[in-house]
Amino acid sequence: RKLASIGARLDSLKEALKFNEKQAQLLKLEEETLAPGFWENQDLASKVQREKSTIKRQIDRFSSVTRNFEDYSELLELIKNDDEATIELEKDISALDQEVSVIEMECLLS
Repeated sequence: RKLASIGARLDSLKEALKFNEKQAQLLKLEEETLAPGFWENQDLASKVQREKSTIKRQIDRFSSVTRNFEDYSELLELIKNDDEATIELEKDISALDQEVSVIEMECLLS
């Protein structure tokens, strides 16, 4: 099924995006912003904030796609005997597939 393929692609993307490292990096940057005197150097503070924002967007986007994948997997099991609902879910799965493709392309280009 398409959903199984998406799951495998998400696993690969998680590695390629270095997702766990990005989460650790985000925590480090957040701690940095709490350090005394951090905001005194506006150039450094601005750079750190931009980096933090970029990493947070990447984490949030991947997390959202992963949550959708998990939700769709569970929902597919629940509605497997309902053809109409399955057709609607297949549309959502196709949209998810396209979103994963965009993330894959962005990952390749970065």
